[in-house]
Amino acid sequence: MNIKKTVALTLISLATSVPLFAEIYTVQEAFQDLASEPLTFVGRDYPNADLGPGGNYVCIYKNSRIYVRHEGCRPTAAQRLAVFSAKIISRNGGLVEVYIEHNRTDYRLEEAGPQMDGIWKLSSTDTEAFSGELTFGDLIKKERNEWSKNYNACVMSKSPMYPDKTPETKCYGDATDSQGSIEVVWREPFSHGVKEAHDIIMKAPRK
Repeated sequence: MNIKKTVALTLISLATSVPLFAEIYTVQEAFQDLASEPLTFVGRDYPNADLGPGGNYVCIYKNSRIYVRHEGCRPTAAQRLAVFSAKIISRNGGLVEVYIEHNRTDYRLEEAGPQMDGIWKLSSTDTEAFSGELTFGDLIKKERNEWSKNYNACVMSKSPMYPDKTPETKCYGDATDSQGSIEVVWREPFSHGVKEAHDIIMKAPRK
C-alpha cells in the first residue's frame, strides 16, 4: 500500500473515531438515573464553607449512578421554596441543572413550564467522569474548580421579560443538541419527568 493511501485511510479512521461534538448528558438520562435508585444523604452545608459561611444551604445526595446537589434545601420538605434549583451529576460524565422560579411567594411546580410567568432554566454541561465516593467538600471543589471550566454546554431558558419569545436551545463550545433532547422536555414538561424529578429531590432524606 502506498504512503498516500495509508495517510488517507489513517485520516478517515481518525475522523470517524473522534466525535465532532461533546456528548451532552440528556435531561431524560439524568431523570432516569435519578429515579433508578433511592437517594442517600451525603451532607448539608454552605457550598463555600471553606471560604466562610454565606448563601443558601446545599444538600447533596447520591445513588450508584449520580450525585445530586439541591440548592437552598430546607430542614423539612414541608417548608416552601421560592425557587427550585438542583443539579444532577453523572458519575459517567455530565451535569444537568434544573432551575424554576415563580413570580409568586408560594412556589408551585404545576405552574412551571413554557407558559409560566416566572423564570426557568434547563442546562446540560459536559463534565469528566469520576470514580469512588465523594464527600460534600469533594463535590463542591470539583464543581468549583474542574467543572466550571468546561464550556461544552447546551442551555434553554425563558424570562418573563420576553413572554412571547419561543424558547430555543443554545449550545456552546463543542456541544450540540441535534436531537432537541433539552428542548423537548419544556415543550411537554410533565411528560418528560420534571415533576417526578422535583418530587424525588424534595422528598429525599435530609438532616
